[in-house]
Amino acid sequence: MKIALASQNRRSLTAHAGKCRHFFVFDTEAGGAPLSINLSPAQVLHNWTGEGAHPLDGVNTLIAASVGTGVAVKLTRRGLRVLASSERDLLRVLERLADGTLPLEPLRSEADARSRPGECLPQAKPASSPAMQAILSGNRWPVGS
Repeated sequence: MKIALASQNRRSLTAHAGKCRHFFVFDTEAGGAPLSINLSPAQVLHNWTGEGAHPLDGVNTLIAASVGTGVAVKLTRRGLRVLASSERDLLRVLERLADGTLPLEPLRSEADARSRPGECLPQAKPASSPAMQAILSGNRWPVGS
């Protein structure tokens, strides 16, 4: 499984996955050093249309300290599992994901992001649609839906 961790500062899990330009991709099956991926401004998840090839293609799970619903929808439609966590240490994120103890946070809605500028921690919002319920529960949204 390939897991992408948003890490703008290359030391800890970063908030705002949609604006993050750097990700570490860990391959849990192959092992070894993580792949370091730098995104161009057009590839930043907030700006990216969700169409065509992307440097994060092939990733199964993306984790950041906070993730907006727009980015989550783009990625889950491509088959990725998208998670937000309060754990900031990159290796602990992987360990806790593997043993089922990773603390998960709700995804941020666009209205929440606009009403709380600069706020890095996600705010709880009720799921308002089947797509949002699937995203917030960590389930994959069916590809092509």
